[in-house]
Amino acid sequence: MEETAFIDLLDQHHHLADVCNKADVCKADDDLQMERGPCYRYHCDFGAQCVLKGGSATCDCPTCTEEFEPVCGTDGISYTNNCKLRREACEQK
Repeated sequence: MEETAFIDLLDQHHHLADVCNKADVCKADDDLQMERGPCYRYHCDFGAQCVLKGGSATCDCPTCTEEFEPVCGTDGISYTNNCKLRREACEQK
């Protein structure tokens, strides 16, 4: 498996994860305020996702569902969905 090609494939999907993981969070009170969470600008590599543990940002491999939407990795292996491809890359780091 070519590590560079595998990482390139992950980078194509990384932008979507960034948009979701780093979205502003609305706080409900009299004045609507926007607050950025601890995962804002926290970068995780190799398919890992930013999660909060004890109030601190950390990178964890994703937890995947059994949803069947097959994707082909640049390692030549078919994965049952994109999340499982990212999880494999994360666990191999």
